Amino acid sequence: MNRTASLFARLLVGVLALGGLSACSVLPKRSDLTLFDPQPTLQADAEWPSSDTQLGIQRPLANRLIDGTRILVRPTSDQIQVYQGAAWVQSAPDMLHAAMIRLLADGGKLKGVSRRSEGVAVEHELVMEIRRFDADYQGNTDNVPQAVIEVSAQLLGAGREQVLAHKVFRVATPAGGTAIPDVVEAFEQSLAEVTRKIAGWSLAEIAEAERRKH
Repeated sequence: MNRTASLFARLLVGVLALGGLSACSVLPKRSDLTLFDPQPTLQADAEWPSSDTQLGIQRPLANRLIDGTRILVRPTSDQIQVYQGAAWVQSAPDMLHAAMIRLLADGGKLKGVSRRSEGVAVEHELVMEIRRFDADYQGNTDNVPQAVIEVSAQLLGAGREQVLAHKVFRVATPAGGTAIPDVVEAFEQSLAEVTRKIAGWSLAEIAEAERRKH
């Protein structure tokens, strides 16, 4: 290696080392973030009607905040905040979508259940919009939040040309305390309950639509 090349190499090593020191001193420390993955207990009701039909379930719509992974808090009716250092593993629409498909597919009450993106021909389609998915402190004198989930659901006929039924579902589960794990547990219960309510309603409306056709 000649003298010029050797000098360049030493300068390069020095610059890289200096850059490393600068990065260590300038970049902020990474904050701890705990991820929560609610696992709602889902079980079909034996009294739900059965149908020889294929149901498509569309991924629920939601606004930008609900469609994110931060855990939302509503201290007052006109404020939205987030829990610091905590987040969902997946967004609320993805959680509800997965729960609905799992419950209706495992329940065995339908010929088949599919995600709408799979391109499977369906006789009915379930379309949902999540309006609320937050820890609500409004009106709680004991300062303990409720896990509120509100969903607008529509059951459509084949070809999306006819709205067979529409209903808004709201579930509010009081948390066992103000700690984040307590709030997450309340969300787990609210998610299980709203999923069960929408599933049972969907099956009843499908059965009623089939009855009207005959």
